[in-house]
Amino acid sequence: MDAILQWVNRKRVWLIAAAAVLVIYALVGFFWVPRLARHAIEDYVHTQMQRKISIGELTFNPFTFTARIRKFSLTEADDTPIASFDELLVNAELMSLVRVGAVFKEIRIDNPHTLIRVNADGSLNLAKLAPPPKLEPAPEPAPAAEGKDLPTVRIGVFAMRGGSVTVEDLSRPKPFTAVLAPIQFSLDNFRT
Repeated sequence: MDAILQWVNRKRVWLIAAAAVLVIYALVGFFWVPRLARHAIEDYVHTQMQRKISIGELTFNPFTFTARIRKFSLTEADDTPIASFDELLVNAELMSLVRVGAVFKEIRIDNPHTLIRVNADGSLNLAKLAPPPKLEPAPEPAPAAEGKDLPTVRIGVFAMRGGSVTVEDLSRPKPFTAVLAPIQFSLDNFRT
């Protein structure tokens, strides 16, 4: 009888430990990951890009590997819009952790808008988003390994709904503006 009680107690300890690990995993995934991601994105945009960013909501579900960003906007320092969207959904597959490459069940972006502006001096607003070049000499490129493929990307459904692109050319004597809208598409079983 004592052996059975010891076995039951050991199973109970393992069950409690497994439940505690599951609760910690859920808390970290639902609460810590979105806060860390938001902070990293905002810090990078402010310090590296010298732009403004607004994220209405950023969520992550650690059980379905689904990230969702709602009400996103990226603007110049003077609040001129660059890009925005209502919602971005990225649903990654668990297989991404074991495969060489990324596997997604779905990537969907709703109502994205991008402003492409050629300024009066001929510069392009989107070109300014690249980080400034480092003054250090670039390292020599490594020789390409023969027979090695690039990591693959697989997306079950890739969709854009209600997109638009505004093109402004302020470098002309008479400024030019055009809007391409709506941009909508859906790709099934997309692979690289």
